[in-house]
Amino acid sequence: MKNPLQTQKTNVPDPLYCTYWWIIYLKSEARTNPNLEHLTGYSKMQYQAENQSKVNCIIAKINMLEKNNWIAKSTHIEIYKKNAGELPNKSKDLLILDLFNHDYSIPPNLINWIPYELKKYLKDFYEARNGNATTKALIPLPDKTKSKDDLFILSKHNFKSVKDLVSWCELQVQNGEARILVENFYRKYLPKLV
Repeated sequence: MKNPLQTQKTNVPDPLYCTYWWIIYLKSEARTNPNLEHLTGYSKMQYQAENQSKVNCIIAKINMLEKNNWIAKSTHIEIYKKNAGELPNKSKDLLILDLFNHDYSIPPNLINWIPYELKKYLKDFYEARNGNATTKALIPLPDKTKSKDDLFILSKHNFKSVKDLVSWCELQVQNGEARILVENFYRKYLPKLV
């Protein structure tokens, strides 16, 4: 049987289920279309899982912006943390970072909220970038003590109702988890609730 997800276009942004999104304000000389002043990006693609560590997720996206030369092509990039379950909205979502060509800015009210690992990464990233060094080595290594398989261990969950279980399963499929794994987990967990 052919997988219907394989026939769909890949790399389609998922603005509803992403954690972060950003606006790239293009320099006038970097615009291929003079009317195109900014671009929008998202931390998740449809039918793909986002990094479980939200710090590693944002670090990977900053590295992607650097690798694709967007930081150099922009006056600045605003990065927002999106409200769960809503479409991105500049007036409702939390602006967490501003990336500039040679520096970055964290809103003063979020200085204590931003994780230490992200602050250290940004400091090291801009030191390397301003010194014309590579930023590839700055990406944190994945935590080998946690496995994605832990997601489907029954004892690690405590759903209160069938509705909670169904909602969680739907979210996992939307995040790109294999439907067969999610359905198998559902069948195994359901007897605990009925």
